[in-house]
Formats: sequence, structure tokens, C-alpha cells
Amino acid sequence: IESLGRILLVPAALAGMPFEIALKTALEAVLREALALLLPFVLIVLGIGLFGEFLQVGIVLAFKKLIPSGQKLNPLSNLKNIFSKKNLVEFLKSALKIVFLSVLVTLVVRDALPQLMSVPHSGLAGLQTGVGGMLRTLLAHVAVAYVV
Repeated sequence: IESLGRILLVPAALAGMPFEIALKTALEAVLREALALLLPFVLIVLGIGLFGEFLQVGIVLAFKKLIPSGQKLNPLSNLKNIFSKKNLVEFLKSALKIVFLSVLVTLVVRDALPQLMSVPHSGLAGLQTGVGGMLRTLLAHVAVAYVV
């Protein structure tokens, strides 16, 4: 919450600076805070993913896969794999998921816009209420969407 609060206060601290300098400073500060905020979650997910993979298959050392072969360099076989029916279906499924999630996020953010507009005036408590409520709603909708 404190990182999000610092991100919200960055523009106010740069109010008197020239735009080019303020923009560069604001982007650096926001990216630094966002990285500090997201890095622990990314590392946790990465660690759990690697641990789960290790539990399922164990340590796999496949040196034969590293040896170059002419078959892997054949453009015709690669084109057949790229444009296969299976890959086309997977692409369409992924595109449909992206479109669906984009519409879902747009609708949730649009509905939460009045609360989000009041966040700068209400401080950290308003940030937790506004953004937290929106994220809970978004998480619930995404969970239902992926279950269905």
C-alpha cells in the first residue's frame, strides 16, 4: 500500500518542474516502485512453478536436444508445424481469451472509475478501498470466466 501511495504522490512532487524533466523523473520513480512492488510476487510465482515442475518430472538433463540437427533447420517442416490445425486452434483460443479479458477489464475499470477518481483526494485509505474493491471485483469475474 505504501508503494502505491508513493506512486500516487510522484506527480505532486514534480509540479513545478519542466515537463520533459518531470516526465523522465516520474517514469523512473513509478517504474522503480512498480518493480519493487511486483518483484516479490513474480519471484514467488517463478519459484512455485519451478518447484512444481521439479516435483512432476524431477531433474531432466536432455543433452541430445542441444545437439543441432538438419531436421530442425528444415523450413518446410517448421512451416507445417507453425500452420498446423492444432496451432491454429490454440491461437484462436488464446486470441479469444485476450479479447474476453480485455473487455472484462475495460468494463470493471469503467464501472470503478468514479471511485478511482476520488482516490487522490482520500489518501491511502481511499486507495485501499477504491483499488482494492476494483481488484476484488476483477479477480472474481476472471475466476468465474475461467471456470466457465
